[in-house]
Amino acid sequence: MIVLFSAVICSVGGSSGMTYASPEDAQDAPAASPAAAVVEQIRALRNLERSTLPEPPEIKRGPTGVVEIVQLTDATWAEQVEQAEGLVVVCFTARFSPKSGDQIDVLKDLGLVGNFTVLQADMDQCPRTIQAIRPAGFPAIYLYKEGRILTKLNGLQDKNVLKREITAHLQQ
Repeated sequence: MIVLFSAVICSVGGSSGMTYASPEDAQDAPAASPAAAVVEQIRALRNLERSTLPEPPEIKRGPTGVVEIVQLTDATWAEQVEQAEGLVVVCFTARFSPKSGDQIDVLKDLGLVGNFTVLQADMDQCPRTIQAIRPAGFPAIYLYKEGRILTKLNGLQDKNVLKREITAHLQQ
């Protein structure tokens, strides 16, 4: 519409010696000028377009999509995992495993919304817990609900696998 407007104004304005950058600039143009008539037609078209456009839907913004990961200790295991309500995602990590850090980054970037908690059980912070659970390797992700293990994922998992598993258990 703006390109059309510019072309029409320039060609009409060129014949009368007057040019306008926009309809607002042409407000003071003489009523008899051809440019003023074109400006009025363009204003009418703009008003018609605005009146027929539907209202845009309200945008509902959710959380930022960054998942907060809480550090577990042997002392907090029972409260945060076994007695927790809702789904609990526990990522077992070890400092000697570079993939553990990568897995934490993937978990932080999940972008899921729901009633679930993500916890990190590091080998140095939870030695007794890790010895009792004996994950097959590091990293390992276990999904818990009401203190029961629902799923065990061993090794580095990508975002799509984690989303699928978490979403499936959130819907149960």
